[in-house]
Amino acid sequence: MENNERIKVFVTYSWDNEEHKEKAIAFTNFLRDNGFHAEVDKMLVQNETAKDFKVMMHKGMTDYQKVIVILSEGYKKKAEEFIGGVGTEYTLILKDIEVNPNKYILISFEGHNDNIAPLFFKSREIIDFSKDNEGEKQKLFAKLLDKKLYEFSEVAPKLPTIETSKIPSLFAEKNKVIISDIKLVSNTGTSSYFYQLLKYIELELNISFVNLSESVINEYNVEIHYPKQIVSYEVDGRIEGDYKIINIEKSDRIFSNQTTSIKLEKIVIRNYTINEIISKSIIIKIYTEHGVFEKTFPLNDFLVKDFNGVSKKLDSSLFLAN
Repeated sequence: MENNERIKVFVTYSWDNEEHKEKAIAFTNFLRDNGFHAEVDKMLVQNETAKDFKVMMHKGMTDYQKVIVILSEGYKKKAEEFIGGVGTEYTLILKDIEVNPNKYILISFEGHNDNIAPLFFKSREIIDFSKDNEGEKQKLFAKLLDKKLYEFSEVAPKLPTIETSKIPSLFAEKNKVIISDIKLVSNTGTSSYFYQLLKYIELELNISFVNLSESVINEYNVEIHYPKQIVSYEVDGRIEGDYKIINIEKSDRIFSNQTTSIKLEKIVIRNYTINEIISKSIIIKIYTEHGVFEKTFPLNDFLVKDFNGVSKKLDSSLFLAN
């Protein structure tokens, strides 16, 4: 650190005993060894023999970017009883700490101890210098530099989705057709990238469903609702609002416990349509002689491959900005 970038730090403490005073002086020197322009009363007094202690403490509160208070039992007693220089200093800090909460840093050579913290300091963090602990040193440096120790992620724009299951009827109707699931299988067809981002991607889709009833399905009709931006206008179907609806009529029989698959239209998702369709779904409706069965497939649940071939859920961040 260059001199003009150094942070001025004032170290203050209670003169409890000679050992405590020597620790305060050694701590100040430790700060200077690490690039902080730290000063303590003994340093200022030896530079100016007629130093006024009240003036020195006032300047400590006003002329320094950071003030480190070394807590001790003696400091607590003098502060709470407003005795001597510590009492004067404590009064000054109480008046300023609400306005400049990050300016004042509390440390201890005695660990975390209720006997060392004055009443109005009890809710503030105390850095423990009772042992040679690298974590506590880093915590102190972070406070002196106004830096964060942890870099948290930005909050994701979407919350997790929860899949709910329908509760079956207590008494099942005789001959009712139960479709256990409609699985949408998506395979990446062709895609185009620019600067490792998608310009468009084609998906080939098919659905599969199983007849779990004891009845045979003799014929059925599948109705697929696509967001209209993802299906070619050449494909026959009707437009209803934001969706294009395509019908597939099937006359093949589906026996009990038989699984059937149907290939759907190829869909294309482009960088200039992704924001319009990402919150939409493909809706599948199957009409049979025994009833209508429906399932919704949100597009943002589809898995596609990015430029590096990694499967990810469909999201606008994978696409080139329009």
